Amino acid sequence: MLSSVISQEAQIQEQQYAFPYHYLSLHDELYRRFIHKHYLSLLQLVRELTDIKPGESILDAGCGDGRFCYEIRNDNANVTGIDYSERAIAFAQAFVPECIFRCEDIANCVTHPFDKVVNIEVMEHIPPATVNSFAKSLSGCLKLGGVLVISVPSGNMPVTKKHYQHFTPKEVIDIFSPWCELLEIKGHIQANQWFSWNRKISLVRNLWYFKHRIPFANYFIKSIEMKFEKIRLCSAEDGANIVAVFRRNKEQL
Repeated sequence: MLSSVISQEAQIQEQQYAFPYHYLSLHDELYRRFIHKHYLSLLQLVRELTDIKPGESILDAGCGDGRFCYEIRNDNANVTGIDYSERAIAFAQAFVPECIFRCEDIANCVTHPFDKVVNIEVMEHIPPATVNSFAKSLSGCLKLGGVLVISVPSGNMPVTKKHYQHFTPKEVIDIFSPWCELLEIKGHIQANQWFSWNRKISLVRNLWYFKHRIPFANYFIKSIEMKFEKIRLCSAEDGANIVAVFRRNKEQL
């Protein structure tokens, strides 16, 4: 349940919602092309795998400040976002007035199931002892036959201070297997290239304001941008993130 995740780890995320940082890419070229490029690419992959059809009911569970809802706001679907953070929901309502946002427990959505549910980089914030019950509630938000798209950080990546754990592909599948069948699983960005990519982003930061003055700076920036496009997708075992698509196949949870 969303209300159960408020903890020291979750408070770090809450502090970051002092500012709607996920929207910086809308106004800043450096963020759009580099600093948030991996995040925007992940959102695009989730959007593609969700395959939204007109008129479908979509739930973004753990929507944060609503950035994914912003991406799908014009897809002619009925989009709802929920999160435990009042601060994040306030930003979501301000940036995406086309969608419905609620600060509430995920268990409240079970009585009004959706065609599709997305859960983007949320499960790592859930205490390990409650991950299975959270997954059960998440599955319960789906209509029978509905589709669930999950993204989580891979166990290939070190666990950060605001995360409880990262996951292997097998762990993700096992967590949802009591209620859902796996349709597809992918990796996003090769983990062994992640740190190299971030080092290059640091160089881009330093060169960014010289890109129109120093020819090499602009050439270097463009070469990094081209390399990123080549490493977007990989196997789930090799990824920095895991993205899995499930279908609910059990009537009773």
